[in-house]
Amino acid sequence: MLAQPCTKFDSLVDRLNELANHPEHITDIVIMSLKKEAEKVKTIDPSHGFSLLAMIACLEGKQADMRNNHEKALALSPHDPILWKNYAVSLAKCLCFEEAYEKAKQAYQLNHLEVSVLDTLIWIANKLELEDELKHYLSEWEKLTGKPHPYINFIEDNTDILQTMLDDIEKDIKENPSHIISTDSEEFQQYFILAESLVEGINV
Repeated sequence: MLAQPCTKFDSLVDRLNELANHPEHITDIVIMSLKKEAEKVKTIDPSHGFSLLAMIACLEGKQADMRNNHEKALALSPHDPILWKNYAVSLAKCLCFEEAYEKAKQAYQLNHLEVSVLDTLIWIANKLELEDELKHYLSEWEKLTGKPHPYINFIEDNTDILQTMLDDIEKDIKENPSHIISTDSEEFQQYFILAESLVEGINV
């Protein structure tokens, strides 16, 4: 009996995450439809139903309802890592990254082998600029999946872009010395700080 609602649960979670990335597709009719589907799940699997309702509340910007429903879900199934992960995602989408990180760590403690949980930890650790933790979880991802996390490819792509920019700037200065600005100028200092932060950000 539980296999069907879990499958429905997964598809609804995917739908909610898709809508979170495309808020222009969120309408009253869409929200009503999602709530109806979540209520159906809740009649068979209450904890997952409450988790879905919490994620819907997050889409609506109703943070109190989001927290309340996630807490109800966890009260029913406190050892379900996916419920903790979903709570973490909702908190992160509300920009409560510190709280989200704690919830994601709880999910990871419950199941080190759940890819979606580890992916969430990597996302939040990056948002919080937790370099050591990010390196650790990226390493764990590669051990678990046998391949680098997509974040690594993102970093490598941006490293190439930054290097190309720097090469173009160097070439321009060599060909047009008049473009050089004083190292004492405010403009230079701002540019140097920006470039330095970019380099630090991609050297994970």
